[in-house]
Amino acid sequence: MALRAKYVALDSGIKLTLIIKKLMKKSFFTHSKQRRKAFNLLLIAAFLMSFGSFGGLNVASAAALSTFSTTLVIPNSAAGTDNQTAATSTTQANVEVGTDNQTAATSTTQANVAEVKASRTLTVNATPADGETITIGSCVVTFVASSSVTDDETDCTDDAAQIDIDLGAGDVARVATETAAILRSLTNVDDPNHNSLAISGADDEAIFTTSGTETSATAVAFTDNTTGDISSSASTTGVVAVAQVSTVTPANVEIGDTFTAAINGTAINFTATVATVANVTAGLTAAINGSAENGNVTAVDQTTHVEITSDAAGTAFTLTSSTTNAVAVAQVVDFTPGNITLGETFHGILNGAQYDYKPSAGTVQAVVEGLQPSMNAAAGITCTENDAKITCTADSAGTGFTYDAAVSEAGSSGGGGGGGTPILTNNTPKKTAPPAQEAKQDEAVANQAEETTGEQAGEPQREKNGEVAWPQIISDGQAVVGGDVNRILGLMGAVRNLGEEEKNASGLVNKIISAGNPSDQVRNAIINFVTYGTPSAKDLGAGERAGVVNSFQSAFGRLPANADDWRDCMAIANGRWPNQLNSAAEEKSYDIFQKIYLRAPNRQNARDDAAVTVYHLRPAAGSAELEQRGSGDFDLQAYFQAYSFFRQRLGYGSRDRLFRRDPIA
Repeated sequence: MALRAKYVALDSGIKLTLIIKKLMKKSFFTHSKQRRKAFNLLLIAAFLMSFGSFGGLNVASAAALSTFSTTLVIPNSAAGTDNQTAATSTTQANVEVGTDNQTAATSTTQANVAEVKASRTLTVNATPADGETITIGSCVVTFVASSSVTDDETDCTDDAAQIDIDLGAGDVARVATETAAILRSLTNVDDPNHNSLAISGADDEAIFTTSGTETSATAVAFTDNTTGDISSSASTTGVVAVAQVSTVTPANVEIGDTFTAAINGTAINFTATVATVANVTAGLTAAINGSAENGNVTAVDQTTHVEITSDAAGTAFTLTSSTTNAVAVAQVVDFTPGNITLGETFHGILNGAQYDYKPSAGTVQAVVEGLQPSMNAAAGITCTENDAKITCTADSAGTGFTYDAAVSEAGSSGGGGGGGTPILTNNTPKKTAPPAQEAKQDEAVANQAEETTGEQAGEPQREKNGEVAWPQIISDGQAVVGGDVNRILGLMGAVRNLGEEEKNASGLVNKIISAGNPSDQVRNAIINFVTYGTPSAKDLGAGERAGVVNSFQSAFGRLPANADDWRDCMAIANGRWPNQLNSAAEEKSYDIFQKIYLRAPNRQNARDDAAVTVYHLRPAAGSAELEQRGSGDFDLQAYFQAYSFFRQRLGYGSRDRLFRRDPIA
């Protein structure tokens, strides 16, 4: 049918050219200036018709669409107050189960080293002779024989001491144990490496040990000048304590993964809130320093690992680590109506399917009680109500769902299966259009059937008149925007074709995005749409789908990047007016209209309005390519002149539709 229509369009262009020649021969125009102007105008129209496209819309398709114009009388009720709401909120976002590959490795970068105090054990074998000495630490001890008295000096503050070798008036010689006891009574004995020494022992021994923190890996100094009367029977070299340092290194982090460090048996946990190692090291560091182990160890965030150090050098600690994979969490969404006006229809939308209810009482309770049963029928979702809101929960944790809410105004056709004018109410300002476009919107709404039917994978939901249903267009836009090829494949019941994707990416898509620098998500969304399509665009080829994206870019000066943009792409693909407007483009068209027709456009007139908003329907090739294909004398004013001629001569009146405008939803 499309091929036949193209031949018809081409044939029409040829016939129009022949008519021009006949008119010129018959001097149909009396003045040469009139003839030249008319010839240029008709030649432009013939040229555009012969190429089979005009204003971004295939002429053959436009001709076929014109036969579908209808007249429908819609009974209207009094419009309600436009303040009704149907707000949605996500009380629990969907969390998918993570990949169970996270790790938290521990290692000891500095082993604990316990302190060992240096010591020296002296054994008195015999009482030294008069004048002999020993040196312990820094203190020189001299042995003397004092006549008739006992003359001992045991304070080593000046690094010198004296011990009498005999006792009292009788000058009785001291025995070894008595001499050892005097050595044990020495005070203020220091060592150059170990500072103050503590003295202990019994019987014939005196033990000198580092009294404070050991600071030297040496022995206590000792020199014997008694020819063996006093000897060193034991010596311990000091060992300086070193604090233990251990690390915990997380890897393969996903949001929801839990990392545990067990210190001295105390489990300390942190659950990742961002899928980065740095998020875990920062969180685990804070958790350790705020735990019961604070005072025993100190944790430091090194961004790639957590460094844990014993607070007391020489005091070891135990450390083990473990991980727990992120668990799936079921998505929960609340639907909350407000400002109820009788006659309005409330729509809950789950996974693209729309559920409607028109309450008979103007209360929130009436809305939620009436709408909940139908929403609860959505596959994989359980919906409950509490008289104030509807709460929908995914049946399977980790399996999310899309959602939206809308209200049909009391003044529209309203009611079941998409009737009425859906208006987004999630605190989004209502979008408006010029009066003539609003008329098109009303006409589109009037042509919506009260019931729609769904088909198998790849088939769009359609209205009774065969046109793609508006909820399908919304759903397709939501499916494309994320750039998830698996979602598109499932939607179309298709098998992935990497060769086609690469071909389209380097060909059609590359031409569209060459002037910009889109994100990977935007680029993937375009590749997926051009390669596989959507149910609402299934009848278009890859090149035509690329033309749809290019038309959007031409109209709005950007690539489609969000759900609203892709909804408008689906609308363009189905010959409908986009909901978004480009005021700058319209202003330019407005000025050109005035130059051509020497008057301001009447936006209440469908043809005038179409001329102003024709920026939505620009040829995908753009004027530069038309110049190459045409005479090289193409300009925008001539384009609009030809467009006006095309509409009038081929019988497109104000009641005919090249495009239909749908409501915002």
